[in-house]
Amino acid sequence: MIRADYDYNRVFTPLPGGLTPATLELLFTFTAKSGLNGEISVPLPSDWIIDWRRFFNIDPNVPTNPSRKLDPFLVDPLKNLPNVPAPNSLAVRNLLRGRSMGLPSGQSIARLMRFKPLSPAEMATGADGTVAVKHNFHIESPLWYYILKEAQIQGKGLRLGQVGSRILAEVFVGLLEADSSSFIARNPEWRPMLPAQVNGTFSMADMLKFVDDVNPIG
Repeated sequence: MIRADYDYNRVFTPLPGGLTPATLELLFTFTAKSGLNGEISVPLPSDWIIDWRRFFNIDPNVPTNPSRKLDPFLVDPLKNLPNVPAPNSLAVRNLLRGRSMGLPSGQSIARLMRFKPLSPAEMATGADGTVAVKHNFHIESPLWYYILKEAQIQGKGLRLGQVGSRILAEVFVGLLEADSSSFIARNPEWRPMLPAQVNGTFSMADMLKFVDDVNPIG
């Protein structure tokens, strides 16, 4: 889903009047690659504060950044991470992590969850499928790759598929249930009471409107 660059605020934007797009390279610089290799991030400049209107449907006059579709493809900055030891491809790193941890294949997880796994023919579709076939990944696929392919086929790139959705949901719910201070543990019947704009469902956009700090740098 990650893009190569973003319309981040009035300074970091590809639109006229901006200084430069908010690229992943800049993001890596300001976060020190999330602490990779023990690096320390540079101080966050005041003009790097996010304009939330460009990421959530808050102001109909401000277009939002659409995410890329969920699929097995990565943008170039993630294929060649800057200034990191080899391998510098995020895909290779994720595949190696999965192998080192002994994660089962996506098809095995699907069968365990009593879902019908993606067929070898479905896994073999597209340019990535051609590569998958060379490594027999269309038969038993690394879990990371399977979840992305499943989202592409079952969710049309707009949402996770069966295995990915269940893993994601169970991780979040499990963390909340294990946290004795969470609302699920202390008050499972609690529901947001702040005003919601759409069908009474409280959203992140509603939270940002309530905080009233959607565009700090103007």
